[in-house]
Amino acid sequence: MADTRTKAQRVEDLHARNLSMAWEAMLSHEAGRLVLWSILDRAGVSKVGAGMFLHFGGDSDILLKGRQQLGAELLDEFVHANNPEAYYTMLQEADDRDEVMSSAILADQTEDEQEGQP
Repeated sequence: MADTRTKAQRVEDLHARNLSMAWEAMLSHEAGRLVLWSILDRAGVSKVGAGMFLHFGGDSDILLKGRQQLGAELLDEFVHANNPEAYYTMLQEADDRDEVMSSAILADQTEDEQEGQP
C-alpha cells in the first residue's frame, strides 16, 4: 500500500517521533526529571493537582495562570503522554530532596544550639 501522506506530513510525523523519544530519554534519567521538576515548580504546578491552582487576585493571577497553563500542557502533552509513571517518580524524588533538606536544616540548627552553649 502506497504512503499517501505528503512529504511535509512525513517530516512532521518524524519530528513528533523524535520529540517523543527525546522526552522519553529525558524522563528516564534523574537529572532530566530534576530539570523538568524545576520548570514545573516555577510554573506553579509541581505538587498541585489539576483544578487546585493557587490564585492571588489581580495582575499576579494573570501571570500565574499563564505559567500554570504552560506547566499543565507540559504535563499532559509530554510527560503523561510519553511516560505516565515519570510524574510519580518526580514526586517521590522531590519528597526525598525535601527530606534531605529538612534534615540538613535541623542538623545546622542543632549544631548552632550546641555551639551557643557554654
